[in-house]
Amino acid sequence: QQPHKAPNVFSFFLPEYSSPGHVKTASLVSPEAQVLTGPNIINAFNGMISLVDLGLQSCYGGLGFMAIYPGNCGLFQGYYASSDDRHYGKLSYMPSNPNDAGSVIDEMSMLLTGGRLRMNSETRSMLVDAYNNAGSHEESLSLAQKLMVSTPEFHTTNIVHTTSSTVRPEISPPQLQSDRYKAVVFIFLEGGMDSYNMLVPYSGCTVGEMSHAHYQSVRGQLHLPLGFLSSIDANGSSQPCSTFGVHGTLQKVHSLYNDGDLLFVANMGVMQQELNENNFWEKMDKTQLFAHNVQTDEVANVDIHQDQAGRGIGGRLIDAAISKGFSAGGVSVNGLPEVLVSDYGSLFTVDANGLQTLNPMPWAQPLKDKIMELNRATNIGSSIYGETWSDLVYQSFGENDLLFNALEFATVSTEFPETPFGQQMETIAKLIQSKDQRGNDRDVFYAKMPGYDTHGHMNEILETLFEELNGGLDAFTTEIKTQQRWDDVTIVLTSEFGRTLIGNTGNGSDHAWGGNYFVAGGEVDGKKILGSFPESLAEDGPEVVPPGIVIPSTPWEALWNGIAQWFGATTTDDLNEVLPNRNAFQSKLFSQSDIYQGTFTDPPTKAPVP
Repeated sequence: QQPHKAPNVFSFFLPEYSSPGHVKTASLVSPEAQVLTGPNIINAFNGMISLVDLGLQSCYGGLGFMAIYPGNCGLFQGYYASSDDRHYGKLSYMPSNPNDAGSVIDEMSMLLTGGRLRMNSETRSMLVDAYNNAGSHEESLSLAQKLMVSTPEFHTTNIVHTTSSTVRPEISPPQLQSDRYKAVVFIFLEGGMDSYNMLVPYSGCTVGEMSHAHYQSVRGQLHLPLGFLSSIDANGSSQPCSTFGVHGTLQKVHSLYNDGDLLFVANMGVMQQELNENNFWEKMDKTQLFAHNVQTDEVANVDIHQDQAGRGIGGRLIDAAISKGFSAGGVSVNGLPEVLVSDYGSLFTVDANGLQTLNPMPWAQPLKDKIMELNRATNIGSSIYGETWSDLVYQSFGENDLLFNALEFATVSTEFPETPFGQQMETIAKLIQSKDQRGNDRDVFYAKMPGYDTHGHMNEILETLFEELNGGLDAFTTEIKTQQRWDDVTIVLTSEFGRTLIGNTGNGSDHAWGGNYFVAGGEVDGKKILGSFPESLAEDGPEVVPPGIVIPSTPWEALWNGIAQWFGATTTDDLNEVLPNRNAFQSKLFSQSDIYQGTFTDPPTKAPVP
């Protein structure tokens, strides 16, 4: 959480964030837990271990600036062992009575946990034993410090009651299945993408007043000229124009569309029920339009009435696949997203910059078993937040071992851009390649690009962002085709909302509603536009209200209905659980045969009335 490094206007975590499990079940919130991903927990442990043993510097995950050349970090074991000029500071704490282990642990408990740890007799006893058995006073104090900062008492402010014998179950690798593999890659463009400059009317417009000239007159200084656009054929898509233009920097999107591997969905957004310009306020009373955090959750959950509260759309896809006997799970390469939370599947997080092993110093005191012992199961009445911390520690250790081993041997033959999004897509490509090692035949991946909240200088910012998006997509599709997995992957591009058609005084656009998105993959029946592109962009038209807010005509349920069928939700009951509000849009839903190539038997939209 560095100054000036916040990912968005909401800083590093949301005030309403609730950790899956006990915290969410108790209807409590845990904002800071949003940054407690597996990689962050491992990295934090390594930072504290390095601080205690080596002082403030950068070696082995250290928290400070580089004090020696990284290639020389191993010299700390001997050559620099007694050096006081190879760090920017070192812990100087000395207990008042180092010969008495109980006194030392109690003193540290008061300093580091406000005395809470002393009240947990099981944990206190473990730390006393560790101190007594470590060796010299220096080694004992070093070990005690590293272990204490791993305890739930250090990370929470409640009283923890650890059981004497119950050990938490560790994550075990799933068993390799023989079923066909499928993966959904959920890409979230954070901030609200201005998608009416991603997909633009070009020519052959015969319905309403739509034309490129009309688009230009409405968007004004925000419009894109014809010469900047890459044209695509939309004949047969029942849209107001036969030709549309794709933003000029999205050359991979353009080529995938022309290859028949990508389709657009026009004017899609969060909807509670079917609505129009005259009644949308009263028919959208279950949400808060135009708010980043609320609409981000809506797009992640696709459950406006919260009938399946606590599970995201990706999580429910995973649960549906598990119920059919598939081995399924979710992996995020950017934080802890709501979209992947499920009841039965695992949620792993991977740092796109790479994974660290716990305690990487070759000569360091072994810590993992002791840390797991200190975070064993708790009794009823113990701190819910402490329980959450300890559960996350176990999860981070298990997933780190599993994913580190899987990624260590995964290689790609494609050169990916050295951009944040490019690194995320490279990591997903490696995870797909390692699906056998991970034992999965169904995956939902999550990647995120921030920066799309373009209140100013929209066109300049969007061009830069789309260049990064295009580079990542280009490398990813090339690599997945090389792996011969392109038919097994569906890419879904999302954002929390669209933006106003009317520009503001800063040459930007503001929060709005309906937007244009795309789906891509080897089995996608592409080269078409689903949904309904507006027949007019004027504010006096039937689909736009001041100040240039497009009212969506297609709900997110429509798209996910067909994707869910492809992923394995094959019955009406499955689909109603994955999409609890789907029956509000019976005439809007896309089936698997609308989105994918092939012949399918689609389940009925609504369960028959007995």
